[in-house]
Amino acid sequence: MEDKSFIDKYLGVPQCLSHSKKSSFLFILQKASNKLSFWNQKLFSKAGKEVLLKSIIQAIPSYVMSCYRLPISIYKHFSSLMANFWWVSLGNRHKVHWKRWDQICRSKLYGGLGFCQISHHNQAMLAKQAWRIFTNPNSLVASL
Repeated sequence: MEDKSFIDKYLGVPQCLSHSKKSSFLFILQKASNKLSFWNQKLFSKAGKEVLLKSIIQAIPSYVMSCYRLPISIYKHFSSLMANFWWVSLGNRHKVHWKRWDQICRSKLYGGLGFCQISHHNQAMLAKQAWRIFTNPNSLVASL
């Protein structure tokens, strides 16, 4: 039997997951990687990179994360893609990371840049769905 990542998508979310959850959510990494590889060919300032990462790349998995808990390997790879884009410059392809990504993800009040940790964002999105079920017991989802 062939292991397909998913049968079909509805609103960008897989309807059925395969045995390997990582393969089911690889489309998120591919979409982010395609955008970042295109942007790597451009010359952006750090402020421009910050805006692109916060407004576009971090929004790619948001809807999926409101429905599913993503595997840890997806978190790590997604963060790695963002860190590599942040540290690379057009002339320098060595990607020297001068600070750890988790330190960059701290709030600006604590010396970071305010990027969101994908794992924390995923947990918050799922908690929001649970809160909706508990506070609205007459909804269709709560009855299921």
